[in-house]
Amino acid sequence: MKQLLFIGHKFHTKTKSCDFLFEILEQEYQVEKCFVNPYFKDLDITMREFAGRKFDVLLCWQVMPDLVEIKNYISYNQGVFFPMYDGCPSLRKMEKWYQFRDFQIISFSQTLYDALRKAGFSAEYIQFFPKPSEDTHEGDDHSVFFWNRREAINVNLVGKLFAKYPLKLLHIHKALDPNQVYEEPKKQYAEHIEYSTWYEQKAEMIKDIEKCAFYISPREKEGIGMSFLEAMAMGRVVVAPNQATMNEYIRHGENGYLYNLNNPCELKIGDIRKIQKNCMEFMKTGYDNWLQNKDKILVWIEQEGNANRLKIQLGMLRRFFFHPIKVVRTWLKYR
Repeated sequence: MKQLLFIGHKFHTKTKSCDFLFEILEQEYQVEKCFVNPYFKDLDITMREFAGRKFDVLLCWQVMPDLVEIKNYISYNQGVFFPMYDGCPSLRKMEKWYQFRDFQIISFSQTLYDALRKAGFSAEYIQFFPKPSEDTHEGDDHSVFFWNRREAINVNLVGKLFAKYPLKLLHIHKALDPNQVYEEPKKQYAEHIEYSTWYEQKAEMIKDIEKCAFYISPREKEGIGMSFLEAMAMGRVVVAPNQATMNEYIRHGENGYLYNLNNPCELKIGDIRKIQKNCMEFMKTGYDNWLQNKDKILVWIEQEGNANRLKIQLGMLRRFFFHPIKVVRTWLKYR
């Protein structure tokens, strides 16, 4: 069996958000895993156990390690990169992407895929769907579940979105990401709030989500968006910023709601039960398509790349006029 080295973000050992990929990969590869914390630059420490090894495939999930450093430890035949829309640098910063010009890039975001192709990279696109819940309740149509992860999406923003809607309950799961600060609710929003801070089991969180018809997508952007996708798979009415990947799944007023994060306004809320029904039908169709297409990932990993190297070089040349030192260093390092 072919050998594949997976390099991913250490945070995913907790969230298990890439476990679905391992199930696909393990059909064809013996997968070895290397989880790194890109904020602490621990690549050198974690790569030592693989020193001297040769792999058929190097797969980078979200993180963008320095490939020159990687090659100090291992060799590989094929490179594959799964970027995340919320975590990768802009394609305008071509020197950040240049080392992946020979990689197969597989995107779960249509927005990111279009940008990659326009920039000249070899890219494929697939849309992920979790399995829809078979037995779930509609939830109270005057209750909202909000996992507060980011400062930008806070309790007062949620209150503004539902300003004239008669809420009975706003459940706030108060578990912010690192370096994020909780914003206290204004008096007019505080009356119907209840809190959770930790769940011993995921099933406990699901029970609280099921009590509510509405679910607030917790982040400004997403790579895949497991939290809001799982909520949609439970038939929740997801309310999210009009950004990828949320706006690649949610059709405003049809199977959920989108809003402008820079200028949030009160939502005009329609027939909630109809929206929930539309959401479940959308997710079931999407999941069937995912099951039919997910093994294309194995084909794409093996296929020869089709990058437009001239476009990539032109992108670097345009970048040169603004950041010549960065571009020259990149050219010299990854030539």
